[in-house]
Amino acid sequence: MFSTKDKIIFCGNFGSGKTEISINYVLELAKRGVKAALVDLDIVNPFFRSRDEKCLLESKGVTVISSSILSKGADLPALSPHILGLIQEKNCKVVFDLGGDDIGSKILGRFKNDLEENYELFFVINVFRPFTNNKEGIIQSLYSIEKASGLKITGLVNNSNLGTESDIGHLIKGKELLNQIKEELNIEIKFHCLKEDLLDLVKGYDIKEPIFPLKRYMVPIWEK
Repeated sequence: MFSTKDKIIFCGNFGSGKTEISINYVLELAKRGVKAALVDLDIVNPFFRSRDEKCLLESKGVTVISSSILSKGADLPALSPHILGLIQEKNCKVVFDLGGDDIGSKILGRFKNDLEENYELFFVINVFRPFTNNKEGIIQSLYSIEKASGLKITGLVNNSNLGTESDIGHLIKGKELLNQIKEELNIEIKFHCLKEDLLDLVKGYDIKEPIFPLKRYMVPIWEK
């Protein structure tokens, strides 16, 4: 589940939950004593952004880099020069929260040559979202992201859920569909995501891949 590569990129369609996963992933790295950083490359979604949790992340020792425009509410496609510095830094795990779909993935092409082979590109899939609710839609989205970014997707992440209404059955349905993708494209399922309060329900199911428990950070403003 935790890659040996230094650069871990989470991509996915709008509503896939990649931002939530990025935050949980980098916080877990920091908790384990790993030098870690989060790069917010999402210039597509103005509502749920990892950079909005900058104070929390930095309090846990995580370096946070996003737009070079020093405004929390700005959604301008301006990249900080510190991003390249982090990519080139040794002994630092850098987690990238990439913008949704192929549009957001284009920005990754800027760093294609700098990443070389020292990266993982994880495609986060929620089978209960439009465009990724069937095998054909998932494969089309996957190829679109690869074409836009110029990088190959190295693993699948199952984050199938219905928000606060999620149960273990949603994870299982996602697993079954991702197994089809795995067989057809020969891309490994890296892990499954599940709300941390549902972990005890996993024991009765035959799930070979790791389960990554998620704590909820991306809360709509009306729920705060």
